[in-house]
Amino acid sequence: MPAEFTYRVPSAEEIARITAEANALRARAVRDALKHFAAAFRKVFEAVSEARYNARVYNELQSMDERMLKDIGINRGDIAAVVHGLKTGDADARSGANENIAPAAAAPRPAA
Repeated sequence: MPAEFTYRVPSAEEIARITAEANALRARAVRDALKHFAAAFRKVFEAVSEARYNARVYNELQSMDERMLKDIGINRGDIAAVVHGLKTGDADARSGANENIAPAAAAPRPAA
């Protein structure tokens, strides 16, 4: 014999409580999604800003003559590495790079 199935109609208070919980969960999900979207947008904006800055610095260094580059301690072949922070005065002492002009994208120097 099959079991008898009974359906209970929820009260108005139960419906109101469940609806309030659902609304709170939906609001939290939307807030979290917007927070993640804003963080991703910020990262993209910072990356684009850094790329534009690096391009300006690269173009400015490329426009300098050999004497000017030598005065600041870099060779023409070092420009890309200097702009992208791969080469600083401390990181490559043989180049004679000037410590006073470390690139903006360079990693912070370790404490001595």
